[in-house]
Amino acid sequence: MGEQSKDADYLSNSFTAHGSLSWTDVLPKTEQADLLRRTDFGPTLGEVSCWGPALRFYTTMLFADSRATCLYWGPERVAIYNEPCIEAMGGPDRFGKSCKEAFPEIWEAMQPIFDTAVATAHTVDVADILLFPLRFGRIEESYFIGQSIPLRGDSGEIEGFYNPIVETTTQVVHERRRKVVEGVASIPPSPVGNTLSRIVGILQSNPHDIPMAMLYSLDEGATVHGGQVRLHGSIGIPADGLPCAPSTAELATDEAGLIEHFRKAMNTGSPVVLSQSNGSFQGTGHLFEHVAWLGYGEPSRDIVILPLSSGGRMLGFFVQGTNPPRAYDQATQRSIMDLGRQK
Repeated sequence: MGEQSKDADYLSNSFTAHGSLSWTDVLPKTEQADLLRRTDFGPTLGEVSCWGPALRFYTTMLFADSRATCLYWGPERVAIYNEPCIEAMGGPDRFGKSCKEAFPEIWEAMQPIFDTAVATAHTVDVADILLFPLRFGRIEESYFIGQSIPLRGDSGEIEGFYNPIVETTTQVVHERRRKVVEGVASIPPSPVGNTLSRIVGILQSNPHDIPMAMLYSLDEGATVHGGQVRLHGSIGIPADGLPCAPSTAELATDEAGLIEHFRKAMNTGSPVVLSQSNGSFQGTGHLFEHVAWLGYGEPSRDIVILPLSSGGRMLGFFVQGTNPPRAYDQATQRSIMDLGRQK
C-alpha cells in the first residue's frame, strides 16, 4: 500500500499531472519559455499540458542549460530549443517543427547522426561538422561541435535526443585564413612580378574563402594619369582570359574589366567593394559570367579590389571574390586587408 500511495502521489503532483500546464511554472521567465507554452505542437507532440513525465523533465533540463541546446523529440524529431540556441537556429521560428521541416537544408546530414545514436544507444559526438543552415535569410557555411545524446521516454525506448552545440565557424574560418596570410608573409623578397605569381599559389590553398582572385602589378612610377597594369596571376580565370581579367591595360584611360575601380582604389587608398547587397555588383556582374569559381562552385556575392602598396609606392591591385555562403563582414574585410599588407 505504501508503494502504491507513493506512485499515486507521483502521478498526481503538479509537475506530472496529466492535462496540467502548471509544470511549466518551473521554467525560467523567458520569451522562449512563453513560446513553448503557446506553441501548437499539433499531431506531433500534442498539447504541452498532456506531455508525459520524461518529456517534461528533459524540457526543464533544456531550459536550465546555459549552453546552446536543442531537444529533438518523437518520430518527427520535433525541435525544442533554449534561448542561447536561437542564433544557431537562425531565429525562433523553427521552434516546434520537425527537424526535416525546420532544417530541410541540413536534414540529410542530421538524419544519419540520429540513426547512429538509436542503433548504438550511445552519444554521437561531432567535431567541426560542416553544415549549411538557412539563418536569417541566407545559407551560411557553418561549423559545429556537438553531441546527440539518445534519451529514453516513458516507454523505455529511445524517443528523443539532447543536442548541446558549440559553433566553431569563427575559429575554423580564421585558422584557414591565418595560414594563407602567414604563407604570403613567408615569401622571401623578390621582384614584384615573381612575388605576385608565388602569392597566387598560396591563395589557391584556401579555395573556400578565395574562390576567385587576380593579382595585377603596376608600372613603377605609374599614377592614375598614366601607367600600365599587368595581370601576373589569377584563380578561376581560364587560360584564354575573360572580360573581367584583361592581361594588360592603361590605368588612366582603359575601361576594360575593373580598371575604373582600380583608379578609384588608387585615388582613395582604400578597398573598393562591389556587392550584391547594395547593387554595386550588378553593373559588373556580366564580366564574371564564365569564371570557374573554386570552393563551393558558386559565384561570389562580393568582389573586393584592394590597392597594394609598400613604403608609399603603389605596387598593384588584388581582386578577390569572397566566399558566397559567408557574409562579407569585418572579419572577412580584415583578412583581405591582412593579405594586402604582407607585400
